[in-house]
Amino acid sequence: HPAPCVAKPNFTVMEETVIDAGHAVRLLAGHPRVDAKRIGVLGHSMGGTFAPRIAEHEPSVARIVILAGAARKIPEMMLAQLDYLSRLDGRVSPEETQQIDEVKAALGRIAEIHAGAPPREREMILGAFAPYWLDYERHDPLAAAKRLGKPIFIAQGEADYQVTAKEDFAAWQKALQGMKGVSFKLYPNANHLFGQVEGKSSPEHYAQRTPVAKELVDDVAAFLLGKPVR
Repeated sequence: HPAPCVAKPNFTVMEETVIDAGHAVRLLAGHPRVDAKRIGVLGHSMGGTFAPRIAEHEPSVARIVILAGAARKIPEMMLAQLDYLSRLDGRVSPEETQQIDEVKAALGRIAEIHAGAPPREREMILGAFAPYWLDYERHDPLAAAKRLGKPIFIAQGEADYQVTAKEDFAAWQKALQGMKGVSFKLYPNANHLFGQVEGKSSPEHYAQRTPVAKELVDDVAAFLLGKPVR
């Protein structure tokens, strides 16, 4: 329900992602066939970024899986993605340059509000009101993960252009390397959806029925069962 949600002036990532996940955990915990002490949360992309926050919000979560979770702030990522996409065909068109400039202006406005500038009445930026962006900016996924003290599995596709191995996966490794119970794995030729691709990853790949890599499925299952990820 994106339209009615973002139409609420005080709508934040907490309402969008965290609270509902907590409800799901508690619903499972009350099921007679579920061991309430062994519930894990798996988050993909933005869900991976906020998986540590979900586990903080719902302390009963036993372990988390972060699939292609961003470690960077969204302004930096959006510009990097636009730059990548605009260069896929070897040239940056005037339309693409205009789009990049518009996003830069919007992200500059988010930075101003984050620094204390008051938002204008009913001002929407990139489809959301100021409280949404302030909440997003305040969340530090690396710090939240370090505070958890719970098993974490961080998986990343090497061919992912949205959340990248060079920037995001490396940041998770740097922040959490050596911590007990934390595992990392990079999947060659896997894109943002963990499907196998050839050549440069592009949005066109998302329209293809590419199965999730079986190796990833097996690794997630092993991790959730408390076995080592190899």
